[in-house]
Amino acid sequence: MQHPRNNPGRHLPQRRRYLAKALCLCAMAGLASGQVLETRASLTVTGPDILLEDLAVNPTEIPAAWKGRVLCAAPAPGTSSSYSLRTLAASLEAYKDMSSVWLKGPVKITILRDGSCPAPACLVEAIEAFAREHVPWIGKELAVHCDPLKIPFAAPTGAVIRVLAYEPARGSDCFRFEVATTAPGQNNEQRTVVARVTVLSKIWVVKRDLVRGQILSAEDLEVALPPPGKAGRYMDASENVAGMELNRPIRAGQCVESHFLVAPLCARQGETISVITESGALRIAMRAKALATGRKEERILCLNETSGRRLLVRLTGTREATAEY
Repeated sequence: MQHPRNNPGRHLPQRRRYLAKALCLCAMAGLASGQVLETRASLTVTGPDILLEDLAVNPTEIPAAWKGRVLCAAPAPGTSSSYSLRTLAASLEAYKDMSSVWLKGPVKITILRDGSCPAPACLVEAIEAFAREHVPWIGKELAVHCDPLKIPFAAPTGAVIRVLAYEPARGSDCFRFEVATTAPGQNNEQRTVVARVTVLSKIWVVKRDLVRGQILSAEDLEVALPPPGKAGRYMDASENVAGMELNRPIRAGQCVESHFLVAPLCARQGETISVITESGALRIAMRAKALATGRKEERILCLNETSGRRLLVRLTGTREATAEY
């Protein structure tokens, strides 16, 4: 037996030894119990996996039951990567009926994955279209925001993005959507997309330029849908804002926000106001002098100049109030 030190093959570079092994495998191809599949030097795949039929120079040599077998994951959409023949061959060990199959080809194989990651806008459009046809969103205006994908997926050339199903996720308006890219004659890819679907309520928008201190009236307002991504920021059209006072100027077409508005000024210190006093079915109106300045629904002290008594009142309108005891 030759001592390992005197074995010249021991000092061959790894690549040369690998090629020598490949030649031995080629010699074994003539055995009835073995089969050699010749691989491409480069190839393009469309799906998330590299399949055996993608790799073979002549896919017709592969039994039909083997063609769809996965060797390993494909690179990211629109990118290429180099795979060693050794790695691809090792993946065959996962299939017990392929123990006698050998791969013959270049030491390194370049694999390109077709397509590109769908733009966020494409996913939003697909989910919006799906939601408009399903309860509870039928006939409603919607805003959709998708979470970033942890694992990107490809949309091959000519592919259509569609939603297969959905289920609730975290929160009342958050859902998980099963989304797939489909294209004729290509492998479909499916991912779970988490998205927030918000039902949009109409909001108040001013029709014309308004100045600070102006009291809003119904003629100053119109309803509209909120700008994209701004749902929940503006005053809902179901809220009555007519009669409120502006604390800043607003331009025509501007959406009304709650902090633009304050309760209107109803009484100034020293003004005479009308105070309503109720006792059972009896309702009495009297005049009193405001001892402080106040806005609607605020409480201030007033002086009944006839009796000289002070009383606490709640302001209900311009120089109007109800007595509180």
